[in-house]
Amino acid sequence: MSDSGQPPVGKGVTGGRIVAVMIGLLCLLVGMSLLIQGWQTNDQISVILGLFVFSLFFSFMGAAWRVPAQNPIFRTVTVAKCSKCDYTEVRDFQRGDYIYKVLGKCKECSGDVYVKTIYAIPLQKTQLPAS
Repeated sequence: MSDSGQPPVGKGVTGGRIVAVMIGLLCLLVGMSLLIQGWQTNDQISVILGLFVFSLFFSFMGAAWRVPAQNPIFRTVTVAKCSKCDYTEVRDFQRGDYIYKVLGKCKECSGDVYVKTIYAIPLQKTQLPAS
């Protein structure tokens, strides 16, 4: 865990990468054995199946070493609005906020202030892997 309390993103060898490499190596071995066996016995179906399974090796290895996109960091905000006047307040989201929750009385007209919207603002751009 990092200092922020969230796990680091895209660092080190993860379990998913290990599984993808293991499956990729298995596809490599099975594909090569089917390919060689089909080539020696002149069995076209084994050659085609061997090529197919061998091609799966490249798919799994590509997936294993692809750089994952970073998860964006969001700031969740609550927009509060008065039911009588145009008073609007934007503040950080607090646990227990929900749409149409009455927060109290308006500072300007004594009307009810309620939660109008809750939304998230991304604080960091995500970087997608180059295609």
